[in-house]
Amino acid sequence: MTVPTLPIDVEDLGIVGPRPLRALQLVRIGRHTSTAMLIPRDGIWVVSGRGPETGSNGAGKTVLLGAMSLHNGDPQWRGDNGVGPSAARLLFDHNRARVGDVRYADAPHGYIAGVYLHPDRLDDAVTVWMRIERHSSTYIQVRWSRGILLVEGDSEEARVARANHVWSNLRENEPLTVTTYAERLFGKTPRCVAYIRARGSEENQDRGLLALGQRPFRPKDLATQVITLAGKLQAVENERKFRQDLDASESQLASKKADHQFQYQREEQELRDIGARRTSRKLLQNAAESWQLYLTLGTLVANSNSEDLAHKITKLESDINDKKQEIANAEGELSNLPSREDLFRELDNARKTHGAAERAKEDLLKESGSIATKLTGCEEKIRNLRKAAALAPGLSVPDAELKLDEARRAGRTADRQAERVQESIENAGLRFEELRAGRGGPAGPALSALGAEHIAAVSVIDVVTLDDDARAHWEARLSPYANAVVVARADHQRARAVLADHPGTPLLVVGDKENLVTAKAQPGEDGILTRFLQELERRTRADGPDWITDPGLALEIPGGYDIPLTDRQAAVQAVEKELAGLKAELEVAEQAQREAEERLTTATNQLTAAKATVELAVAEAELDALQSRERELAGLVDEAKERESSAADVSRDADDKYKNVDKERRELGAKIRQLRSDQTGCLGELLERVAVVREQGRIQKGVVDRWRQAAELADLRRASLDIANAAITLDDSTRDAYFHEARSVLRQAIEAVLGNTSDSLRVAGPSADSVPAGSDELHAGLNSRLHTLHKWCDDSRALTESVRPFDGVSRPLRAWLDWYGVEDDVREEQILANRKKNEREIEAAETQTAETRRWINSLRDNQIAIITQSFRDIESKLNELLAAVHRDPVSLRPRYSDLNDTSQPLRWELHPQWLPPGAKPVEYSNPPNTAELIILHTLLATASLVAATSPQGRMLILDESGNNLDGPNLTRVSAVLQQVAKRYGLTVVLACQDLYTDRVARHGAAMIQLLRPSPRDPLNAPPAVSHGDEEAAVLEAFLPYLNLGRPEGTATSVEGSPYSGTPRRGDDVAVR
Repeated sequence: MTVPTLPIDVEDLGIVGPRPLRALQLVRIGRHTSTAMLIPRDGIWVVSGRGPETGSNGAGKTVLLGAMSLHNGDPQWRGDNGVGPSAARLLFDHNRARVGDVRYADAPHGYIAGVYLHPDRLDDAVTVWMRIERHSSTYIQVRWSRGILLVEGDSEEARVARANHVWSNLRENEPLTVTTYAERLFGKTPRCVAYIRARGSEENQDRGLLALGQRPFRPKDLATQVITLAGKLQAVENERKFRQDLDASESQLASKKADHQFQYQREEQELRDIGARRTSRKLLQNAAESWQLYLTLGTLVANSNSEDLAHKITKLESDINDKKQEIANAEGELSNLPSREDLFRELDNARKTHGAAERAKEDLLKESGSIATKLTGCEEKIRNLRKAAALAPGLSVPDAELKLDEARRAGRTADRQAERVQESIENAGLRFEELRAGRGGPAGPALSALGAEHIAAVSVIDVVTLDDDARAHWEARLSPYANAVVVARADHQRARAVLADHPGTPLLVVGDKENLVTAKAQPGEDGILTRFLQELERRTRADGPDWITDPGLALEIPGGYDIPLTDRQAAVQAVEKELAGLKAELEVAEQAQREAEERLTTATNQLTAAKATVELAVAEAELDALQSRERELAGLVDEAKERESSAADVSRDADDKYKNVDKERRELGAKIRQLRSDQTGCLGELLERVAVVREQGRIQKGVVDRWRQAAELADLRRASLDIANAAITLDDSTRDAYFHEARSVLRQAIEAVLGNTSDSLRVAGPSADSVPAGSDELHAGLNSRLHTLHKWCDDSRALTESVRPFDGVSRPLRAWLDWYGVEDDVREEQILANRKKNEREIEAAETQTAETRRWINSLRDNQIAIITQSFRDIESKLNELLAAVHRDPVSLRPRYSDLNDTSQPLRWELHPQWLPPGAKPVEYSNPPNTAELIILHTLLATASLVAATSPQGRMLILDESGNNLDGPNLTRVSAVLQQVAKRYGLTVVLACQDLYTDRVARHGAAMIQLLRPSPRDPLNAPPAVSHGDEEAAVLEAFLPYLNLGRPEGTATSVEGSPYSGTPRRGDDVAVR
């Protein structure tokens, strides 16, 4: 029977026990220095900060609270990604610190060291070290040691090295893993409950009871949170264990009953099997009697059949002799016919003669047809040649070919002349277009190039206009500059770059770009080329009516152009005149082309006519020869037809003779073959039939012997008389009826032990407890042979192989019955005695299980009472706290339900209600406002913590407390928390912005202000501290670590330390 557990609420507090956390040292955690922090024994520890900008953002409050809650095993650290990956984000990260100094790289690992001790027993301290690794799969490792074990050093680097050394030497106790450290250090009840918006990572959001500002919890989740914080999970687990024990006891009884029922059913089956084997033996005897009658009838029927076969053999032998005589007569007629070889030679000769005559006729007919075709073609050719020859009578072929060559040469000459004139026209057209566009004359290429670059330019000779009386001399002066161009000064350099590809082109530069295109210059008048014309006139003088001379150069130039050099319109008219002359010349050239083509066509036709005259004489001679052969072939064809007809008649006669004799030969052969064949009544069939009947007679004699041996009949006459006296018909159907009757009864005898007649028969042998000794092969063989016999009883082919004694047929069943039924009577007595004994045992087990059920249910009720009482205590404490902050009382209304699954605990639920005096209760699912929900969660968590059996040392951590409650509420809640912490030994950590510090500090036992003076500083400055009264011994023990990293001159004694005073509202910094 299960030994009960006493309903005493006892908590396992782990290695740390009720010791509160008194000191915390962070090494390479966030931007915090390794300066140790002293935590008040009981009361509120206020955490604020001063960041690089206005306010406390960026000072590292959340990292500090996250490290403290992780170190104390806060269950909320177990986010979706696990503790490790989120915890690794607590390490120093140079990107989040926003520093570029290579000396401050990401921390590969860091440490959180906490010292736990009783107020008056320093020698009983426990130090817990937690190592967080960034790139290791373990992420978190925990080691612990007795005594105070923190690190010192002159610099952060020295303290990091010292921390690594301390960690390496913490070997005296078993190391703890991320999944075991919380329970081993602090027990199963959560040591710490905290609200931190995100633990290490934004992905690890707070979802606990203190997740301020969240929506209401589901009833089940709320009850689970409260039970866990109150340390009553063990009671929940105990109740589940008791239900499992009760289920095991009930299952044990049910199993015992099931075993008894199974044994009863096995024995019942065994009794049925014994009865079946008795029935089978009786049926087996009846089957033996029917089988003996079947064998007797079979012997007599077989003997009668043997006598009938002997009479058939005699009749068949007489029919065979008659058929042999008929075959001999047909063979005599066949031997008198001519031989096939002689007839075939005669036929072959006739066919060859006919074939030769037919080929000769076909050859002559083919030649006659060919000549007729040739005559037609020759006559047509002669007609065409005569027409062609008539075009050039008397002209020889050489003369015609000479005329054709002359016509071809004249045509090529006319083509070349037309192409030359066309090319001249195209060139003149291009000059005409260029002149009209201002790009004609010697300066045309340069003007085109300048125009492509969008540079305005004109030719010098296009700008200058002359009077007729001075034209000859001035055109002589301007002729060396006929290709000169004029551009504006603004385009000077661009024009030079373009004209570099046109060497020898003179360039004149003028100032007025707007008048360049339309301006004109005339000697003796002001214009754009006045200076140029003046200088030109000065250097040269007229010498005669058309010449000018340059004495300085000894140069003489004549003038007097037919087409004015400087008059563009005259040049245009001259080109137009040239184009008109060229077009007239082109018409003459094209007319010469047409005449040359007509001459070529005439010469070609004359050559064709001359060649036709020569071919005509040859064609006429060929026509005479064809007509002569056509007349000769007419007589030869008639003679060939007569010879072919005579040879065809001889060939037909020889073929008919061959076929008729061959037909007669085949008919006689077919007749002989038919007489010899195995068709009905023929010799082959008669011989086969007599052979079959003789074999049947021989076999039937063996059958008679086999039947007599199986039936053990010595006197067939006596057996025949016995059958007749019994009025039994002697035939096959009667014999077979007794055979089927014997098999049917035998099948019933087998089925009596097989259990049924379905296709999936099972052997109903003795139960496993009463199976006679023997190997598995022996039992398998007995069962297999019995199944084979049963199948044989239903086999329609069994009659052909059933001439044997009944002992041989039924041997498998007899062997099976003899083996399995040898102890049937003894076994039946044993079964009846065992049933009475089992009934007495089941009755005793039911009585014992009923007693166990009553006992375990009382234990379950005790555990449920413990949890229910805990809820009452928590509700009482909660309402006490709510009254202190002037809030309406709350009823938790706990409920539980059994899920009917022993692997699951009871489903506890809380359905809180606010109970405003004189008003309708307010449901938790519809809170009055967010502040009421936050206050309820905060004080419910606090009440749950103090409801534990041993609340001392447990922690309550709230981040951003001032952001979630207004000022008055924050003050009242802080006052209540201060009283609860003092009364129950809790450590309460409240983090808030500077704006709310004064509201919280007045109730605090100590305050710490995290400092980050500049955003360029990779690490914080040592924190500013204001601490209340503290034991001198505790300060003496921790002071060396509290001053780490502080400037020289900071107090190094208890009297001068910031931990010797009481924090006051408005206190700023006690230590820098």
